[in-house]
Amino acid sequence: MNNIKIAFFDIDGTLIDMKKKMISEKMIKTLIRLKQKNVMICIDTGRCHCFW
Repeated sequence: MNNIKIAFFDIDGTLIDMKKKMISEKMIKTLIRLKQKNVMICIDTGRCHCFW
């Protein structure tokens, strides 16, 4: 049984392929599957707000 309610993803190197500067097809499919299972998707980063 799936009890996961929320998933956090780091941006650099996890969510985004830093060489290609984009989200991989595999990650997009993973995010879609999580959303279909009503898992809340959150973006997290270790960078300070000055990078944004």
